[in-house]
Amino acid sequence: MDLATLLGILGAFGIIGGAMTMSGGIGIFVDVPSMLIVLVGTFFVVLMKFNLSQFLGCFKIAGKAFIFKLVDPVDLIDEVVELADDARKNGLLSLEDKEVSDAFLQSGIQLLVDGHDPEVV
Repeated sequence: MDLATLLGILGAFGIIGGAMTMSGGIGIFVDVPSMLIVLVGTFFVVLMKFNLSQFLGCFKIAGKAFIFKLVDPVDLIDEVVELADDARKNGLLSLEDKEVSDAFLQSGIQLLVDGHDPEVV
């Protein structure tokens, strides 16, 4: 889990909660009908806009905010060197079928294979 994300969320809720309690009570901040309109209305508008599989996929994407996988730079460098050797020997098109561990690196390789200018990559 990414510590910064967790601290950010806890800090934001802490500030809001502190402001509510300092102003004389939480009751003046809570209006149930307004909350229902905003929260439930937003939920149904999102369901109208996107199909169910896209909607359910957003929870998977949101979960990635809390799961942070640190990439080992040495492993990534070794992989890039290996890919560079293969491209030098067999050409850039040989990289098209290669499995790459990093999604960002994979998109860069796909740009190279597709023939984009080096400035774009």
